[in-house]
Amino acid sequence: MLKYTSTTGLPPYLAPSFPGRTTGTLIATLRDYFIDFKVWVQPSFLKRVAEAALDELVRRAVNMFVVAPPQATEALTKRMSDDEADLLTYFESYVKLDKLHKHISVLVDMRELLVANSPETFALAYANLLVKSKSFTLEVVNKILTTCRSDLTKKQISDITSQCKDLWKQREVARKVAREDADKQQEGWGAFFGWGKKPQQQEQQQQPQQQQQPQQPKDKNASSKGKEQPSKPPSSKDKESRPPSPPSPLQQQQQQPKDKLAKRQQPKEKGQPASREEQPSPQKGFKDQVQQSKGKESTQKGKPTKQRPSTAEEQQQQQPKQQRKVTKR
Repeated sequence: MLKYTSTTGLPPYLAPSFPGRTTGTLIATLRDYFIDFKVWVQPSFLKRVAEAALDELVRRAVNMFVVAPPQATEALTKRMSDDEADLLTYFESYVKLDKLHKHISVLVDMRELLVANSPETFALAYANLLVKSKSFTLEVVNKILTTCRSDLTKKQISDITSQCKDLWKQREVARKVAREDADKQQEGWGAFFGWGKKPQQQEQQQQPQQQQQPQQPKDKNASSKGKEQPSKPPSSKDKESRPPSPPSPLQQQQQQPKDKLAKRQQPKEKGQPASREEQPSPQKGFKDQVQQSKGKESTQKGKPTKQRPSTAEEQQQQQPKQQRKVTKR
């Protein structure tokens, strides 16, 4: 089906290589194809195929009409109206009515351009075609009025052209406004999601950068001059006049251990007490340390400390006890 419509899927008044054929032959061929499709294809997909075939037919009819508008005759207009009726009756069972009328209305408006006797009806058909297709330019209108319509007067032609120019300007303004609205909407979503900047903003940012670029060579020349002239070493007078700079924290940390070593190495005067670090710590035994710790605890609680007797005293105390036992025996 698609191969057939790509070659002969046009109304007969737009196909010069098939002058004897009518839209009825095309519809008969489509009917044969659709009988096979009903057997092998689901109904929902069959409707899509029918709508695609109708869309392709109308698109090709518009392209042929724009490239070479046909000569307006009574036989041609009658055949065009018959073709519209045949297509409408055939595609009713496959395509929805609103979509079907939308496609057929394009063929109706093209026929009106060849039939309209007043500037108002011609302008109305042209306005409808501008909304549905972008191919109907002012050049197409000029071709129809000069070559296809011999029944119009010069005054009617001038009125029609002026009205069509106004409609074309209005369409261009509407397209420009719609384009700006789409750009603003896209910019809003882009700012929300963090997308790229618009080209206008990039140009505005590039302008100050270009102004700053000529200044860079001057700076380079100045720096080159400074490099060429070697700096003189500071004199002794300049060194004396300059105040000493305070040491940095790293220098202070490095000087602290040096000061400590210098203090330790200095000779001590007689009678000068030694520092805590230099005083030798007395060596104490483990028992003495335990007794001192116990004594400290007892003094803190307010109780006197009891010293444990030595081993010699314990032996003297045990001897009289043993002598008493012997005498008793």
